[in-house]
Amino acid sequence: MAGMRSDAVIRKRIFYMMCAIMVVIVFLLGRIVKWQIIEGDELKRLAQLQWSRELSIEAYRGNIVDRNYNPLAVSVSSYTVILQPTIIKDNERESLLQDLSEVLDMDYDTVEITSYKKESQVILKYNVSAEQAETIRLLKYKYFDEDGEEQEKSYSGVLLKR
Repeated sequence: MAGMRSDAVIRKRIFYMMCAIMVVIVFLLGRIVKWQIIEGDELKRLAQLQWSRELSIEAYRGNIVDRNYNPLAVSVSSYTVILQPTIIKDNERESLLQDLSEVLDMDYDTVEITSYKKESQVILKYNVSAEQAETIRLLKYKYFDEDGEEQEKSYSGVLLKR
């Protein structure tokens, strides 16, 4: 009689364990469906933003000369302003865009539209002079710290490429 009772108890325990395992499996399958099917495209986009970045590196070409070494075409250094929209902080965005539009003599709306693109890097303007590039490099925005004192900080999300 004791053997039958223990047999029934063991069967009950096995049944409850199987139910618990089934609940865990159903939960895990639900999470997989959510990540793969429901949120799959968004998670893939976020992962690609995190993994990859496309950079073009242009070589310095030098001067083109004739057979007597007289310059026919002279290389001139200019800069390209590149925005990194995913890095620009929301609290800095408006003042950064205003400063860039003034320095680069561009329409504010054009700069703003460029800053909201969903790419890791976006070219804002080619052939920027050295003076404009230096002005951009020195741009800072003002904010108030916890003590109420005015501070200056460099913007994030702006690159200058020669």
